[in-house]
Amino acid sequence: MVIGNPPYIRAEDLGNIKEYLKSICVVRNGGFIEVKPQYFEQIPIPATSNDEKAVLTDKVNQILAAKKSNSTIDTGALENEIDQLVYQLYGLTKVEIIIEENL
Repeated sequence: MVIGNPPYIRAEDLGNIKEYLKSICVVRNGGFIEVKPQYFEQIPIPATSNDEKAVLTDKVNQILAAKKSNSTIDTGALENEIDQLVYQLYGLTKVEIIIEENL
């Protein structure tokens, strides 16, 4: 089961994405964000192999399936595994990971 493509953007990150876009895009009257291709070129998205995408997608699908069965189930361990994989993709240092986890 895959929702969206790719499914590995967490819902809680959407607010952060909006704020990030506001910082690199032009914000028009009414708070509308003007989006142009050159703004997206600034977003640091690491290159990922098909294997890395498959691992991330599998973990996300495990979380979605678990939550579908039981919406209150704790998926923190899987979410932490995803976080660790993302840290590796971005090449974060231990110090950077500590900073990220304490934001």
